[in-house]
Amino acid sequence: MGYETRLYVVEKYNSMTMEIEGEKYSYCEKIAMFDLCKLGTVNTSSEEFAQRKVHVYLYSGDDIVTEDSYGYLLREYTVEEMIEKLSKIENYRRIAPCIGMLKGFLEEKAKGNYRDNLKVLAYGY
Repeated sequence: MGYETRLYVVEKYNSMTMEIEGEKYSYCEKIAMFDLCKLGTVNTSSEEFAQRKVHVYLYSGDDIVTEDSYGYLLREYTVEEMIEKLSKIENYRRIAPCIGMLKGFLEEKAKGNYRDNLKVLAYGY
């Protein structure tokens, strides 16, 4: 992840779709966004980067977001996967608060306040 990195916590609805440029995109309701700013770099040609790309859309104000500023589709993770991924990053002041937020979502999910459609979308790299 690198410049202008944001994480969106969303509820993904595969039953609510929109066709964009001939592709079917699933709707994601944005619940929270965490700005990680400049976090580092990722090999955008890596297998994991390619496998995580999803055709989803969400609204940011009046804009429909389907890709990041670099033209890459958003990447999807479970909350648990993102916590594990972020836990490996050292010495960056934004990581601990972000992990705390994500753990809060896991606690609410355990109480039944969120379903299995709770996802984290990575914007930027």
